[in-house]
Amino acid sequence: MSLEAGSPDEPGATATPVPLVSVAMPAHRDSAYFRAALASVLAQTLGDLEVIVGDDSGGELRAAVDEASDPRIRYVPRGEQLGFVGNHIATLDLARGRYLAILHDDDLWQPDYLERTVGVLEADPEVGLVCTDLWEVFEDGTRRRPGDWITEGRRDDWLELAFTHNYFVPTTTVFRAEVWAGRRTKRWPEATVGDVVFWYDAALDGTPLYWVDAPLADYRRHAGQISQDLATRSGQVLVNSLYAFPDRPEIDALRRRRVALGLVGRAGALLRAGDALQARADLARAHRESPETLTRKRRLLAVLTWIPGIGRIARLRSARRR
Repeated sequence: MSLEAGSPDEPGATATPVPLVSVAMPAHRDSAYFRAALASVLAQTLGDLEVIVGDDSGGELRAAVDEASDPRIRYVPRGEQLGFVGNHIATLDLARGRYLAILHDDDLWQPDYLERTVGVLEADPEVGLVCTDLWEVFEDGTRRRPGDWITEGRRDDWLELAFTHNYFVPTTTVFRAEVWAGRRTKRWPEATVGDVVFWYDAALDGTPLYWVDAPLADYRRHAGQISQDLATRSGQVLVNSLYAFPDRPEIDALRRRRVALGLVGRAGALLRAGDALQARADLARAHRESPETLTRKRRLLAVLTWIPGIGRIARLRSARRR
C-alpha cells in the first residue's frame, strides 16, 4: 500500500517508525525504467528503509507506486512542476532516516548496495559519504565501468578526485543526514547537473569519503535521458565556473578542463542546432580555459563553424535523424 504524504510533521501525516535509511527518488516520468528502479530499492537486503517518490510528472507515477504495494513507499505528488533541482531538494527535505540515498528514475541498485554502503557508515562515524563504482549501461547493451582505477578506502582530502572522476552521481552515494542538513540551505544552481555542487562542497570542507571498489549500480545512458540535452552542457559550464582554486593550481587546472569539456560539448550541440556563431564562441573560450583539451577532433569542429551555411546544414541533418 502506498502512502501519500507530505512532511511527517504535518497534521494528518501517517506516523511510521523512523527508518535507518531514507531513499529519495525524485522522478519525472513513468516508464519501465522507473518501475525497475523502484523494484531495485524494495529488493535491498537492508530492508529498514523508506522510499520517498517525489512525483514531478503531474501524477503519472501513482499507478506504478500502487502496483508496488509496499508500505515503505511515501508517494509525494508535486502540485506544480519543480524541475530537476527543485524536486531533488524537496524530496531530500522529507527524509527522516539516519542515512540518505538518492536513486534516479532510470538507474538500478544491486541488492546489496545499501547493506554495503551503510555498513561503512556504521563502522566509521567520521565518514560522511560513501560512494561506489557503477556500470555505465548503454542502449545497445554494452557496459563500462568508469571507476575501476580508484582504489577502495577512506579519503579525507578528495578534492582532486572530485574534479577527476566524472561519475560522482546521486545514484552511487549514501551520506549521513547531518551532511545534508549542513547544506540544505545552500541553493543548487538551476541546472540539470546542479547536484554536483554537493560533492564539490563536501570535498572542500573536508568531509571524509569512503570509496567502495565495486560496481553496485547501473547508470543508464539512453535517448530520453535529461543528461543528454544542451541544458546539461550549459550546466557543466556553469557549475564548474562557480569555483576557483588559486592556491591549488593542479586542481584548478582540472576544474578548467571540466569547463572546457562542457564548452566543447555545448559547441557540438549548438552546431547541430544550427547556431554556428555561438558554437565558435564556446570553442574559443574552451581554448582559453584549457588549450590542451582541444584535440584534433575538437579543432576540426572549430573549423566547421567557419563553413558558410554549416549551421543550417547541421540543423537539417539533425532533423532528419529524428
